[in-house]
Amino acid sequence: MQKNNRTRLHAVLLPLLAAGSLAASAATPPAQPDQPAPVAAAKVAKKDKKAKKPAPARPTLKNPAIDAVKDMAGGLLKSVLGSAAKELLFPSKTIDTEKLLADISANVRKELIASVLDGDSAALTAATTSLNDYETEWRNGADPTTLEARVSADSTINGVNTTLARTGPQGMAEYIAPGLQLYIAAAQIKANRLELRRKLKPSDDAAIRAVLIAHLQTAGAHVRKTMNERRLGTMNQRLGMISDCAVKQKRVHGLPWNLITTYETGYTDSAVQKRQPGSQADGDEGIALARCEGYREPYFDNVRKAQAPVADKDWPATEEVLDKWAQSLDALKNEPGKTARMLRLDFGGMFGIGERSFDNPLTNATSCPAGYTAYEFKGTYNVDWQAFYCGRPTGDGEPVAEFGGMYGRTDHNDGAYAIVNSITGGSSCPAGFTAETVNNQHALSYCYRRHTAGAAVPYLFGGLYSDNGDKKNPLTDAMLCPTGYTPALVHGTRGAGGISSTRRVIMCYAKPKSA
Repeated sequence: MQKNNRTRLHAVLLPLLAAGSLAASAATPPAQPDQPAPVAAAKVAKKDKKAKKPAPARPTLKNPAIDAVKDMAGGLLKSVLGSAAKELLFPSKTIDTEKLLADISANVRKELIASVLDGDSAALTAATTSLNDYETEWRNGADPTTLEARVSADSTINGVNTTLARTGPQGMAEYIAPGLQLYIAAAQIKANRLELRRKLKPSDDAAIRAVLIAHLQTAGAHVRKTMNERRLGTMNQRLGMISDCAVKQKRVHGLPWNLITTYETGYTDSAVQKRQPGSQADGDEGIALARCEGYREPYFDNVRKAQAPVADKDWPATEEVLDKWAQSLDALKNEPGKTARMLRLDFGGMFGIGERSFDNPLTNATSCPAGYTAYEFKGTYNVDWQAFYCGRPTGDGEPVAEFGGMYGRTDHNDGAYAIVNSITGGSSCPAGFTAETVNNQHALSYCYRRHTAGAAVPYLFGGLYSDNGDKKNPLTDAMLCPTGYTPALVHGTRGAGGISSTRRVIMCYAKPKSA
């Protein structure tokens, strides 16, 4: 970076620092583009303590720090869509790293900032400010080729690669989860920097575009994976407070020979001071446990539904950034019929194979519509038959069909009882939907209707998963619904008397925001 630019950058940053100043050594060689910056480049110069004046307080951002990242994500999307010749990629100059880490303890936050950003808690702001200045020069008529060379070699801007390396997929485990928002900000800065270079040097568009696409794909996959791991941790922390059903007491009776053993079972929830319903059976521990599960499973399902919004509450802004990255990827790759967006799973019916096979009414065969993938959600050897649902990850395109929920029956309690459709509150489908049977050991139905082009979708389908098997939700790659979706049990039986359990099925659904 040229001397006059470094002087201007320091003049902008000094009022923003709560303590110290950015003083990267002029003798430090610049980092190579898109490579981690040398550690020394991000160090804060030490000053004589006696001569040090009280540092001005860091100004408080009007909006949360993630809003600045969302603004930049929007600028990137508009730029790659070509809505303006010189779209503003850096509308904000300030990225407050401490606010990006606001959800973790002060001690961990301090350690992470010191370790990841090497003592410079304003490294992301430094890079953003510098890029903002370059963009301003370009918009004011500066030579784009000269500017591109400076942007490519600027050690301050390349410093964000240190953050990406330390908090990204190859980073240290203790930094990845708490450093996710730092990573998102750094990844956004790098993406916009690449887009700026692409605008400044059209002759290198293909090469820079390829780097930008690879970066957005890597960053998006890492952010989604880490976000879902954190959401799942929040969900499981609460669900883990509910114990499994267990035998609490065995009573032998039936005088004079004590021929009868009664198994009394129960479960606990350490989060509430409330006695949970018990159950018992004579002569068979398995039946007693199965009966207990008939009480526990609905209780567990209600807690899971209540916990979902808690697990999701910190992530809507991150989802917005991810969706803007996905839309930018769609525009950059320009592959008609394909999308990187993952707002929902378009529903394409269900089918089964084997002795109890059944056709997909949308294809009249044991298959999925064109462009849809078959995901197995039932199928445990010697327990239940294979069944599949058809899905297509998408944004806001037109689906083949619409999903109206599922419902079934089970026999935990020595007598089948209904697991209702959470959408309707009964063993039924919403008005206008048709019920189709899943040929399984225990009754199970799903609701669908063919989609009318241009019509609003009343319910969003977010996939299925099983929490007592290995069937993950393809949208989250975990036993978890997407952000904003409700999880609801639709099927599953705990086996009694040594019979294996059938696979529990949890559906994910939501109402559109406009509904």
